[in-house]
Amino acid sequence: AIGFLANQVHLRNLGTRVAEMIEQVQERVNNAIDWLIDRALQAGSSIMEMGRSAVSTVSDWLGLRKEFRLADNKKHEIYFRSEDPEAPVIIASDPKTLEQILQSKKWNGNDIPEDSLSKLQRLANEIDQNRDSQGVGKGEKIKECFEKIAEILTNIGGPPLPATYVKTNDTLGSGTAEIGKEVDIMPLSLNPGSLAGSQPTIESDMGRDLKDMYPNYFVEGHLLNHKLHGPGNRRWNMTPITQKTNQDMEKEVESGSKEQLLSTGKVLQYHVTVNYPSDTLDITKPTYPHEQIATSLTMIVRQLEYDSSKNEWVKDDSVNETNKTITHNTSTVPGFGTGSLNHDVDLEEADKTALQRIPGIGSERADAIVNYRITQKDNGNENPFSDKSNLRNVTGIGDRLTEIIKRNPNVKPHP
Repeated sequence: AIGFLANQVHLRNLGTRVAEMIEQVQERVNNAIDWLIDRALQAGSSIMEMGRSAVSTVSDWLGLRKEFRLADNKKHEIYFRSEDPEAPVIIASDPKTLEQILQSKKWNGNDIPEDSLSKLQRLANEIDQNRDSQGVGKGEKIKECFEKIAEILTNIGGPPLPATYVKTNDTLGSGTAEIGKEVDIMPLSLNPGSLAGSQPTIESDMGRDLKDMYPNYFVEGHLLNHKLHGPGNRRWNMTPITQKTNQDMEKEVESGSKEQLLSTGKVLQYHVTVNYPSDTLDITKPTYPHEQIATSLTMIVRQLEYDSSKNEWVKDDSVNETNKTITHNTSTVPGFGTGSLNHDVDLEEADKTALQRIPGIGSERADAIVNYRITQKDNGNENPFSDKSNLRNVTGIGDRLTEIIKRNPNVKPHP
């Protein structure tokens, strides 16, 4: 894939050199792709006509998904759809706010007056400018803009835009362990109602534990996307998922919903159910967190139409609904699910194979434990793991992971 990008800007020999970086760190690969995209744009390459290419399976393994802007300042993302070597290079773009409405200059069949067009364009620009690093503060500003947009569009004619309403927001767990289980937003419209979208500003206990165990692979995932008014500071709207699953949700459901809502102003029903192995969370069990995270997310999006006889918004049967079950993909997380222990592991005597079966350890941390034992014994400490708490002294194992491992009854200190 990198070689292909290099060829787009007539730097064929560079593709081989950059590809060698894949065996190093992901950040360098990301930076290389950023540089190639910049060169392509500077050279005037027709990146939007890339078509199909031979894409290495390493693309999905790394989870590459890079943002860039064209001359029109519109944000785009480049990613690879699957691990198939013939999978297409995908160029995706979030729609600009009110894009199709402003282009058509119509709303509900009515012409939009020029003064209203100017106001709508200004508000849409303000929303798009606040999208980057959309925290709670920017989310509130965006909410205010959408409220003004809804008022302007309602005055133009047709049924008034209904306020977005959270019909269901079920959760699992309580306190800081609470995570989202189901949300049903009906209706979902340009009018945000009480919601202000934002990127995650809180994290669950499970999310923090998973991010400590597998840095850079897990995120706090929105059930309702933050660009669709989904708050990132409400526990009912968040659950820990892998970066890969977050991307799959975007590709399969969220991108189309953004087009329907943000660009064309359609009114939707947005229903997400998070499927967990159990209806309870128990951090004291050895299965936590690996066998208690979501197994999949079922996402259903329906377009609504206004029924004047009922004075309510109902499903538009002329438009097919989106109904997708997104598998929670943990296959890209190194060492994940290496097996829950069904036998005792002595931290002092276990070899690497046994150590890496401890949930959260994996190959690299197992090596670190072995090296720590050797170093300690060279320094005269014959029993460095007389206490499981000493795990926190091992490179790559912090306090949080140590506490998780200490709760595992099959992990034993050396007597």
